[in-house]
Amino acid sequence: MSIGASAVIRSLWLKSTLINKQLNKSLGYVHGIGFSEYMVLNSLFDSSNKTITRIDLVESIGRTASGVI
Repeated sequence: MSIGASAVIRSLWLKSTLINKQLNKSLGYVHGIGFSEYMVLNSLFDSSNKTITRIDLVESIGRTASGVI
């Protein structure tokens, strides 16, 4: 990987971290939940019959199965 690509990747990662922190702060203040919880609830709402398997859930929110109980 080139130095330029590494800089872009690092910059994107840092920006996504800042966005995630702001979303967590805003959702926590207004609704008392974090961004991850919001994404889980949104995935459940969008699923048919409001149910979803754990594997499908984690795939829909970009997490690992061990990260969702």
